[in-house]
Amino acid sequence: MPRALPTIDGIRQRTLRELEQQVLGGKWRVGTRLPSERAMAEAFGASRTTVREAVQHLIARGLVEARQGSGVFVLDPANRPDPLIKAAAPWLEGMIDHPLLRSDILEFRLWFECGAARLAAERATRAQHASLGQVIGRMQDAVRTGDVDAEAQADAAFHELLADASHNLMIKHFYTGVISTLRLHITHNTYEASRRQDEQARRGREDRLAQHERIHHAIVDRLPDEAHTAMREHIRYVGAQFIGA
Repeated sequence: MPRALPTIDGIRQRTLRELEQQVLGGKWRVGTRLPSERAMAEAFGASRTTVREAVQHLIARGLVEARQGSGVFVLDPANRPDPLIKAAAPWLEGMIDHPLLRSDILEFRLWFECGAARLAAERATRAQHASLGQVIGRMQDAVRTGDVDAEAQADAAFHELLADASHNLMIKHFYTGVISTLRLHITHNTYEASRRQDEQARRGREDRLAQHERIHHAIVDRLPDEAHTAMREHIRYVGAQFIGA
């Protein structure tokens, strides 16, 4: 039986998904200009109109920005102008600064992010496995060279890709609006501590890398229970400093 040709909607969704995964996975560094519409259309086997629609979607998400006369550039995950995050930030900052709520926040993250890891282990595509692997590679390079800023960017990208890999729209949107803000504030002390060049800071960087590697392996091997456990250990590790701050 002849193979069915892909529909226009199918090509559009595939192009959007692949371009989004490449941006989130770190194919292009922050500040890098994306290839031309023509080049991406050839690479994705899509029309320039389809590529343009995909780019507009990424602009709306705050993943890239268009600069008049210059092109489209990848944005830093920590500086994405997401209106949901901006609206939530003052309220979340107040919660995080409240000592009595810190344990509740950690408990919530354990429930939410462990669940996302479990779903990612069940549902992630091979392309998402590859994107997560690319981010792990960036994190390994950052830890080896002691580049704390690059480690933080890779960490944020890893967790955002994981939310996408859950294939649950509520998790994806809730992560963008709330969890990413919590993580930025909760891990602030951890990354500030990592800037020290002492043995404790070095061990902390290596521990976090190993935790992310275990999460990644469990997802690629499609082991939901192991992914859940690995994420729980990671959040508890980072949360120990947050709760004790």
